[in-house]
Amino acid sequence: IILTYSASNITVNLDSGGSTSGRPFSITNNTIFNLINSSGAISDRISICRIAFVTLPGGNTFTGFSFLDPPDPLPTGCEAECEAGVRATLQAFVGTTKKVTVRAGGGSTGNDVVTKTAFGAAIIGNNIAVSTCTVEDIT
Repeated sequence: IILTYSASNITVNLDSGGSTSGRPFSITNNTIFNLINSSGAISDRISICRIAFVTLPGGNTFTGFSFLDPPDPLPTGCEAECEAGVRATLQAFVGTTKKVTVRAGGGSTGNDVVTKTAFGAAIIGNNIAVSTCTVEDIT
């Protein structure tokens, strides 16, 4: 996201229901996603654990976007099982014309197709990346 969309103002929806926007700039301490404003100053320092979904503006898309490899070994436990269940549910819609609305972090992705899934993430339409760890509802 930082390399590909550094000149775009993205919107980051948080698991609290809030959101913020800015240009993706850097990650610090492997956990803080920094956004900058039009002056080039860091405007937001977002915990990556609290990101529900990221929306790209205008004609920007996640088409051809490469996901990180799953962790090795894969996590276990309740949270891992919940993520896997959400990912499998969303994966069942990939390649179909069925539109879904995903609610995550108190916000909604809108009604669109699921185009891709990977460990921890799903692409809704071509411009929203949602964390499968924060999905509350799929309709």
